[in-house]
Amino acid sequence: MNLRSVSLTNFVDLSLSEKSMILSWRNNENVRKWMYNAEIISIEGHISFIKKLKEEKTKEYYLVSDREGYIGVIYFVNLDIISKTVEFGLYANPDINGKGKILMDAISEYCFERLHMHKIIAEVLIENSKAIHLYHYYGFQKVYDGLINKKKIMRLELKNENR
Repeated sequence: MNLRSVSLTNFVDLSLSEKSMILSWRNNENVRKWMYNAEIISIEGHISFIKKLKEEKTKEYYLVSDREGYIGVIYFVNLDIISKTVEFGLYANPDINGKGKILMDAISEYCFERLHMHKIIAEVLIENSKAIHLYHYYGFQKVYDGLINKKKIMRLELKNENR
């Protein structure tokens, strides 16, 4: 799937080397520390997770790339076509900087223009000021603070005012 300036490759269509690359990103300390589950993921667990995505109707995971290479991962969970809401997450290739806006553009375009969602939802660890700043830049509004896995989180939403 191609959006304006990037390509999205569904996790279920990745090569083994791409799956391994993504696992190395996800297990990188600078990525892992911002996840609800900060444990190291095994290759077996990662491959099993991707296999299960083939049957999932409420989850989609994509590797994002452009002409220069692999940028990061965007994913969607709790995809609800009735209420037209979806939660998303992202993580960038830890070997490059400054790609958050490209990933957010891909998320916005995919959710609002392809999936026709009315609202997209982000949950972020409260200490992740870089992500919170990025979400505010895109117009997300804080809905509430809470706890998940004993970690303080902030929930933000962005409504598609054109729908």
